[in-house]
Amino acid sequence: MASNKNKPPEYNPPFFGPGKLSEDMTRMVSTSRNGFSDTTNSYANQGYYVEFEYIHGETSINKVAFKSFITDYQDNFNSNWNSEEVYGRPDPIYTFQNTTRVINLSWDVPSADFTEAEQNLAKASKLMRFLYPSYTQEGNVSTLTKPPLLRLKFTNLAKKNSTQGLLGKAAGFSFTPDLEAGWWDGNPREAAGGQGQLYPKLLKFTCEFSVIHEHHLGWHDCDGKWEVVCGEDGKERLDPDKKVWPFIPFDSSASAGQILNSPEFDMDLDAILGEDDPAQKALQDLERAKRSNLGVNSTTSTDKPTAIPVDPPPGQTPRDEEEAELKGSLGT
Repeated sequence: MASNKNKPPEYNPPFFGPGKLSEDMTRMVSTSRNGFSDTTNSYANQGYYVEFEYIHGETSINKVAFKSFITDYQDNFNSNWNSEEVYGRPDPIYTFQNTTRVINLSWDVPSADFTEAEQNLAKASKLMRFLYPSYTQEGNVSTLTKPPLLRLKFTNLAKKNSTQGLLGKAAGFSFTPDLEAGWWDGNPREAAGGQGQLYPKLLKFTCEFSVIHEHHLGWHDCDGKWEVVCGEDGKERLDPDKKVWPFIPFDSSASAGQILNSPEFDMDLDAILGEDDPAQKALQDLERAKRSNLGVNSTTSTDKPTAIPVDPPPGQTPRDEEEAELKGSLGT
């Protein structure tokens, strides 16, 4: 993976690579470490990592990423209501307040050698710094200017969109060295071997992350849909962030990820998405697959298949159809 030096200043990807350092103490890119290849680096570089970003920091140093050895992941959505007891009513009067989202995350950070353990400890130090605010100082007086807001990104399960993580605040981070795994004692690159220094072979982290929503979430009041919003001209438009919220990979749709039985919903979605939208194509594929499973010939054209008729023949109500079947079974 290329070094950050080859990227624009605003781009700061995580760098997971061998722990070998050159004489000037910079990372060296190679495919193996001490005679073996660390496959976890390749896995992390494919996007399987946990990343925290400090919102107000310098863009070249405001991110820290860990390989995603996830041990616990809980995504809690809470619907909060105010309750008022009224005399004479058996039930209280409920007034909706808000819906909140809190993620509880735990992950392990192992080290394949001393250098990686050293880097993990540096990442842990950087992560703890993210809990402190930004401030200005005039003389002996410090003034808080910005709170320690963070972004959390983890695959398609915690993201705002394809490039950004969720905005929120961390209640704190728990830093726990695994005593059973042991330690790397000392630092061979320092004088006297860096005696009196300890580097954990395995670190355990936990955090509670409260999400701050940045875009409107809810159902479209005009037509009852989720993935559309009102545009500036008053017309409906598709919101790509809402389409993938909260767990769907970007450029997909939660509506296209399931077989829809409502032809009316499909028709309304056609008008919004258009024939070339990936979500619309996925809906068409799912409809063809459903028809094929039911023994109905699918169309070979690019047009949307005709909905499967479910209504009884003209002049016959569902009740008439049931009575006819009952008479036939009784031989009358």
